Amino acid sequence: MSSTPPATAYRPTVHRVHPSAAPPRRSPLGNYAQDQINPATLSKPTPVMSDTTTPAPAPSDPTPETPTHVNAFINKELIDEINLADEVATEASSVTYAAALATKSIDAAYVADLTAKIVEANGYMTDAGDKSAKRKSTTITEQKRRATLLECIAVVQACAKLKYADLKDPLRATYYIGVQFSSSRTLLKSSSQAILNRLAAEPLDNVKPEDIAALQAARDAYVAAQTTQTDDQVGITIAHSLFEAKVKVIAQMRRHIQYAVDAIWPCSRTTNAAVRVAFKLLADHPAR
Repeated sequence: MSSTPPATAYRPTVHRVHPSAAPPRRSPLGNYAQDQINPATLSKPTPVMSDTTTPAPAPSDPTPETPTHVNAFINKELIDEINLADEVATEASSVTYAAALATKSIDAAYVADLTAKIVEANGYMTDAGDKSAKRKSTTITEQKRRATLLECIAVVQACAKLKYADLKDPLRATYYIGVQFSSSRTLLKSSSQAILNRLAAEPLDNVKPEDIAALQAARDAYVAAQTTQTDDQVGITIAHSLFEAKVKVIAQMRRHIQYAVDAIWPCSRTTNAAVRVAFKLLADHPAR
């Protein structure tokens, strides 16, 4: 009996391919994997500015605009009254209403007087505004002159400290050493004059005649600036008072015209609505 040879295990043939010839493997995301390594799709590096590259010029500061004057110190209600009265006076001067208004003592002379008062009031308001702007400029001047005066005082005080080195020396007080002049304008004026008087009575070592002259000139300039500022404030107050008083008269005359309109063209008639609105009255309500 012949023997059967043992069965050989099946071994599949494996075909090895060189890596360079291997086809590209597809990604589940399509061509995304290939795109990631495609040189055409790679982002280019950001160029680095060399030391010799001229930087872009910095933007220049915009030219400051000239500030527009605003009468912030004037009550807005007063300004509104002036504008309202001007509109009412303009309508009252129309020939369309002249004859009817004359029957209620609102003639051409009355309207002209109201118009003149409005012009005068505007003049007071402008004058007050100009003085207010001038006062701001004077304040800046005063601050600069004050700084100059303090510098001149410091020069004298430095020499006084050399002569009276002892902190407890009572003569240091005659030069106002350690005094805070910022607390009062009056203190600065009086103390600077007292220092000048002291130097005239007893010369101080190392204080030159030109130092004394500079101190005197700085004090005179500072006092002059204060006087101008005070005058400006007084002018503002007077102009404001005149303006306010004039507006009161204007308001009374404006109401007189509106009361006349209310009587001639009452709100009970709808045909009068246009006239009433022209004179700043409610079409369906009587004047208050």
